[in-house]
Amino acid sequence: MLKFSCALGTLSLLFTTGAALGQPADPNVNANFDFANNWVRDLSQPTDIAFLADGRAVILQKQGKIIVRRANGSLKDPAAMITVDDASEKGLLGVDALVNWRTKSDGSESQRTIFLYISNGPNDTNKHRVFRAVVQADDTVVLDANPLVGGGLEGPANHDGGSVRVYKNQLYISVGDTGANHNDPQNKYGSCLNKPNGKILRVGIDGKVPADNPLVGVAQATSCNSPTGAFGTEKPDDRVFAWGFRNPFRFWIDPTTGLVWVGDVGEGQREEIAVVRNGEHHGFPFQEGTRPNPRTFTPSGCSAMSPSKPCTAPVYDYAHENGNNCVTGGLIPDDGALCGWPDAYKGRYFFADYGTGRVWTMRVANRAMGTVMANSVTEFRTGMKPVSFKIGPDDALYIVNHTGSIAKVSPKGRDAAACATAANMGGAGGTANTGGAGGTANKGGAGGTAMATGGNSGGAPNAGGTMGSSGGTSGTAGSSGNAGDNGNAGDNGNAGDNGSGAGNGNTNDTGDSGCGCRLSGRGEKGGSLLLLGLVIGWMWQRRRVR
Repeated sequence: MLKFSCALGTLSLLFTTGAALGQPADPNVNANFDFANNWVRDLSQPTDIAFLADGRAVILQKQGKIIVRRANGSLKDPAAMITVDDASEKGLLGVDALVNWRTKSDGSESQRTIFLYISNGPNDTNKHRVFRAVVQADDTVVLDANPLVGGGLEGPANHDGGSVRVYKNQLYISVGDTGANHNDPQNKYGSCLNKPNGKILRVGIDGKVPADNPLVGVAQATSCNSPTGAFGTEKPDDRVFAWGFRNPFRFWIDPTTGLVWVGDVGEGQREEIAVVRNGEHHGFPFQEGTRPNPRTFTPSGCSAMSPSKPCTAPVYDYAHENGNNCVTGGLIPDDGALCGWPDAYKGRYFFADYGTGRVWTMRVANRAMGTVMANSVTEFRTGMKPVSFKIGPDDALYIVNHTGSIAKVSPKGRDAAACATAANMGGAGGTANTGGAGGTANKGGAGGTAMATGGNSGGAPNAGGTMGSSGGTSGTAGSSGNAGDNGNAGDNGNAGDNGSGAGNGNTNDTGDSGCGCRLSGRGEKGGSLLLLGLVIGWMWQRRRVR
């Protein structure tokens, strides 16, 4: 029997390998997507997946096994075995790669570095830790002996959190509140700032606390010494980034805004999606989703805590069905180019419920503000036990199914090879990217057949296109190899620093169309070459969308 705790009770379900995903309520889902239910199968309680720049996938199993799936589909099983405490919800729970898979792989150690959230501390008061590890050339995973993050992440039972994500050379970590379940929530840890539990933490990739963390320099804050003990005051844990959570099991960081989208598992009444910013209090235990807690606390309410903050409401919450609900936070798939994705599914937040097995999508109203459209939730799929969502190097959506498989969801009829070629070439470009000739979309370079200004051809064909993406006088835009998705040509400024294009990498990241890259910035000069590039980019885009 597979046991995975959820809300107030423990869900027990018969363990089956390669479980089917069920059927969507909306027939348009089947018309638009292909479902490879068993992209990887015969797993034992998989929990998370991360993709490396070289195409390998790192897969975690709750009991401590790491499996590496090679780009050709074969497996290194095991790639590592880690001794863990896997009681209740504990175990090998979360993974993320240091370098985004959109970066062209040069085989360096940084591009093979991952971070792991592991319940392997020596006791319940120091149970959860984050380790750095490296995936070797032979597909084995070597764990650093010393934890990068540890100390005080309590884990006596359930509500263990388990996500780790890399964003701008910082680690974000979700930690649950340790349990102490009660129909009217009573666990105070989410509001006790001397404790890392019930929080989103943030540290540098070196483990050091960033200077702009909200509690750095704060001498005294609300505290407690046990989940149900009295509130007091003492020095806070300055690793805390945001607080007031119950069990923020899965979260995602929007690469275009830096907002943290959290699925916070509720107690007995509500499940919630929260959009998180630096230094916010998200309400627990004073409210569960949008429902005020009838229990009385002294002092009571977010504003009565120190530092005083209003309770930040979730952007979406929903009621329980028969008590068996556990939200699994998801993502907005178009953090990549989304080559071939139907327009109707771009700009939607995908999330799920572990307890009922449903996967939903929800329309985002204003991505920059982190708001969602009312009454826009639609069912995408049923019949799973979803515990993680990731986008892969092929722009497919991967869903980790805790009952033993990883599913791959791809747009129907998409030419994967053409999409991969477009991604390497620079794809359909922006209106005026880092010297690159643009198309009508705003995701990347020009498709690599024209240059906006000066420079050399930009390197190999898969680095920036047959003639490169852009370039200054030195033509370095294409030489980095991934002038598109990760924006090396734009984000690092190489494309424009020596020429006429700016290279901040942020100008055109948010467009919804275009199958290629995120080469960004503006070409300010270029004369007839720029005009020619715009025409070619427009023609390329028309050919791509037919």
